[in-house]
Amino acid sequence: MGHKQTTFTQELILYAISAAVSCLVLFAGLKQLDPNRAAAKKAADRKKEIAKKLGRPLVKTNQYEDVIACDVVNPDDIDVAFESIGGLDEIKQALHELVILPLQRPGLFSHGRLLGPQKGVLLYGPPGTGKTLLAKAIAKESGAVFINVRIANLMSKWFGDAQKLENARVMVLAATNRPWELDEAILRRLPQAFEVGMPKCAERAKILKVILKGENVEDNIDFDHIASLCEGYTGSDLTELCKQAAYIPIRELLDQEKDGQLTSQTPRPLKQSDLEKVLSVSKSSRVVATEYSNRRQSELQSRSGSSSEYSDVRLSDFLKFIALFGASSHRITPDP
Repeated sequence: MGHKQTTFTQELILYAISAAVSCLVLFAGLKQLDPNRAAAKKAADRKKEIAKKLGRPLVKTNQYEDVIACDVVNPDDIDVAFESIGGLDEIKQALHELVILPLQRPGLFSHGRLLGPQKGVLLYGPPGTGKTLLAKAIAKESGAVFINVRIANLMSKWFGDAQKLENARVMVLAATNRPWELDEAILRRLPQAFEVGMPKCAERAKILKVILKGENVEDNIDFDHIASLCEGYTGSDLTELCKQAAYIPIRELLDQEKDGQLTSQTPRPLKQSDLEKVLSVSKSSRVVATEYSNRRQSELQSRSGSSSEYSDVRLSDFLKFIALFGASSHRITPDP
């Protein structure tokens, strides 16, 4: 009798151990198969890093907040400021007054309702004109934590769960090169809209000076002349132009080294002729910008029910109009 009881006890222990091991193996297997495992681990590490940099305690977050943890940027880590963006002076001044000042000095805007902080700002315009740079510069100048939210995250993780997000002092800053596809409800929540258009000649000269500041260049470069040759170039195009031109002195040094005629180990300074040489073969974003301009005009005419008589209506006026009254309420008339 005692032997049978001992055997039963041993078998019971073996079954228990076997079940425990099976559960552990199953749990480990399911954990490995979890498609969000890597993202969750990355988010946890990112949260610790952010809390340490900001000097704040590590707070408990839910799955929706974990999604954007990897996209949180400390403003001290942003290397873009307004002074490092050429041109766009009027837009930068407006953004400073409407966005940065309320964040830096909220006490000035706490009396009454007319000057409350902006809840949403929309930057729109052709690709490569500096919309993303402006967004980063706003975060840098204001000292606000920058969250680079991607539309894929919004659709896959937050759809239907907006009520779970905290109603804190948050300003939404949106940027798009397809403003005509924005829903009216979104536009009503972005009361301030700024068109970041193609830079004019004077702005292109400023952009070139910013790009080449601190680089090894000759002092006699005529930036106004180079800018006049860059009609249709965006800020992104000008950056690429300077990169290609900066490689010419290096290419010359390598050729001299190959021919045994090397006289210096340091590439010569960038010259104006280098920029002109690249300009003769480079391409601008003129096609992309033209497509944007044509679509912009087409949308203005189709939504306002107009033809050429309303062709000079600014898109900013159009956005403000549909935000207040809806896209199909009335025609938009141009400013006198």
